[in-house]
Amino acid sequence: MPVICEYTQDDIAAIVLKKSALTRLHAAIDHAYYAPSPDADDEFKKYLEKRVNDADFKLMVAKENDRCIGYV
Repeated sequence: MPVICEYTQDDIAAIVLKKSALTRLHAAIDHAYYAPSPDADDEFKKYLEKRVNDADFKLMVAKENDRCIGYV
């Protein structure tokens, strides 16, 4: 059964991969609107790394068998 918890540094790579897949899906549907910058994944990763210890920022992950399967 999945567990919901706050993200940690260890979750960032999986979150970035999931966000990248979603961005590619959106771009395939409407590239003009969802065209990501070439640095989008790296920028998102850096953003999450900066915010990981920020008490005012919450990002939750769903984990199953200690593996990130989703985020919100």
